[in-house]
Amino acid sequence: MDALNNQSINKIHWNDSLVIGIPEVDEQHKILLDIFNELISLSKEEDNSDKILAELNELKRYSVYHFHTEEEIMHRENLPNIELQINQHELFKKRITKFMIDNEYKNLVLLNQITTFLRKWLIGHIIDVDAKTLKQ
Repeated sequence: MDALNNQSINKIHWNDSLVIGIPEVDEQHKILLDIFNELISLSKEEDNSDKILAELNELKRYSVYHFHTEEEIMHRENLPNIELQINQHELFKKRITKFMIDNEYKNLVLLNQITTFLRKWLIGHIIDVDAKTLKQ
């Protein structure tokens, strides 16, 4: 089952199309998806900007940790395309920071923007970038 076909229920469920084959990275990807799914759950609540901000802070904190893990593996294994990986990670962190700022202004379409971006970025990055740059 393709991970993007789960859009009808909004949450992303872990499946074999997301497996990189590096247990540490796969487990971290699962945690990132859990954070994403928590943001989806928050979309069903009213007056949730404080909760959204807390989840975005957690997403930012955990993604920095996760990106460090991936980049360390790439350096250690002397894998190609590390610059692509680093650039993708930097773009992600900037976008999350922007979402955090937008949340402060109570942007009414923010959660939809967050979940749309995360859905595309997380799945696309895992399948198109991590799978190609981290697999040996």
